[in-house]
Amino acid sequence: MPSIRPATVADIPQLIALRSEFLAEMRSRAHGSITSPANLEPSTAEYFARSIPSGQYAGWLAEEGAEAIGMAGCFFFERPPMERPGAALEGRVVNVYTRPAWRRRGVGAALVQAAIEHARALGARRLRLGAAPAGLGVYERLGFQPVTNEMELRFIRPDAPPAQPVPPGVTTSPAGE
Repeated sequence: MPSIRPATVADIPQLIALRSEFLAEMRSRAHGSITSPANLEPSTAEYFARSIPSGQYAGWLAEEGAEAIGMAGCFFFERPPMERPGAALEGRVVNVYTRPAWRRRGVGAALVQAAIEHARALGARRLRLGAAPAGLGVYERLGFQPVTNEMELRFIRPDAPPAQPVPPGVTTSPAGE
């Protein structure tokens, strides 16, 4: 079994490479295209450089020798109190990916198990994830259960260019107002 270890800022190049492979595979399945937006890798590097040290994002790498063969990540956020006093820490598992030659050997499950253990150690109230059909059995064996009461509203198309920041002092309004 490959080794599983927490990712650090020094691992950003490996995280980006694996995440890019993951996204290309997902796009290929969904759209028949494997291209990625040109700005994805620099913005991903910026995100990891900011969110790994802060603890907002935690990632894990699966390695065989010096080769990174899989990854998983989890980002954390606080929700307002619901059933009991105090904010509730929650996490979302993302980008669970194992290179094709290493699939069906328990690597993905080991990566997600590392995320589960980390979330428990932080005192998180729950973890959520989006599952591809091929991963459903793995996630169910790890204790995840389907949730059917969520919906989504997208404000930006996945293939749209990133929004440009509005300069200070400039206001935007619909045409004609």
